[in-house]
Amino acid sequence: MCSSPKGGSTKPLLSRRVESTSGGMSTVEYSDMVRRANESYERRQEELIEYRKTHKRKNSQKHNRQIKGSFFEKISAFFS
Repeated sequence: MCSSPKGGSTKPLLSRRVESTSGGMSTVEYSDMVRRANESYERRQEELIEYRKTHKRKNSQKHNRQIKGSFFEKISAFFS
């Protein structure tokens, strides 16, 4: 059991009814849905890999200034 900030105990809430989004599906329909979702995910991952090959990530000027600032702060702290 976990204690609450007030020092009391908390009890988990248990539901007697379990809801499922696939409750009305047959096994074949569910398997087909999972297969399509996996194919879609794999296709998106391949597209993402191709996108990353052709598009270089660019940092904003503000981000670059923050990096440089922190770099110089680290160097000055190192030599101090």
